[in-house]
Amino acid sequence: MKVKIAEKYYLNSDQYSYWITKQVKIKTGPNAGNLREERVSGYYYHLDDLMKGFIEREFRSSNAQSIKELKDVINDLKSLTDEMLTNITQSPQSSR
Repeated sequence: MKVKIAEKYYLNSDQYSYWITKQVKIKTGPNAGNLREERVSGYYYHLDDLMKGFIEREFRSSNAQSIKELKDVINDLKSLTDEMLTNITQSPQSSR
């Protein structure tokens, strides 16, 4: 399964696990300007574990240098994960 869950993010699954990918623009080389998918989460057996792992990974990779920047990162992550969870729960495939 592959379902778009946010502007550039996709929920992927196979018979064993879930993971999240993100579309990113290639910056250099002969394919510069083209899009490719990059995995931005680990592989998880349960959706709730996937979301927790995704949030933690994004939070840890933040470049925040102040409390204000850290607060902005948290707010951005909350908005993104709220959008993802809304789209996951409303997806017709999520009920399968």
